[in-house]
Amino acid sequence: MPYTTALAIFERTSPTYKDCVAGGVIDLRSGDIWAALRGKGATLNGLPCRTSGATKVNLKEGIVIGEFYYPENRELLIRIFKGEKGWLRNPGSAAYEMALVASGQADAFICDRQKAHELGSAYLLVTEAGGYVCDFEGQDLADRDYKFNSQTPVIVASTKDLALEIVGRIKSTP
Repeated sequence: MPYTTALAIFERTSPTYKDCVAGGVIDLRSGDIWAALRGKGATLNGLPCRTSGATKVNLKEGIVIGEFYYPENRELLIRIFKGEKGWLRNPGSAAYEMALVASGQADAFICDRQKAHELGSAYLLVTEAGGYVCDFEGQDLADRDYKFNSQTPVIVASTKDLALEIVGRIKSTP
C-alpha cells in the first residue's frame, strides 16, 4: 500500500519543470505535509522549511538518500560511496525522500531514473526551499519538458555545490 502521495500543478498543458506553480507531498502514515507555491517558499506542516544547506558530501554528519529499487542505481551508489561510512539510506517512497531534502532532513537524493510524476512536486519543493535539482550532467531541470510518464536521472540536493560534487563522483567512477 502506498504511503505517500505527490501532487504537482502546472500552468501550461505542455510544461517544463519551471512551469510548476504548486506542489506537495503527504506522508499518509504521519500526516506530514510538504507544500510549495512558486515564489512563496516551501513548508512542512505549514511552517517554512529550508534544505540543510550542505555543500559537500559528509555521510558521517549528513544523510544521502539513494533510490534502491533499481539494481543499476544500487550499484551506482555503491561505486560512488565505496569505502565511506555513514548515512546512506532509502526510506522507501521517492516523493517522500525528495521532500526530506526540501525540509533539511536529508542532504541529497540520487536516482538514475526517477519518475516524473514524483519529480514534478519535488522540483518545486526543493528549489523553493533553496536547493538544486539536476540531471547526471549537472544541468538544472528547469527548462526540461515535464512528461508525466517519463524517467530522468536526477540529483536532488540541498545546494548546487553538493549536487555538482555528486555529479563529479558519478562521472569519475567506473
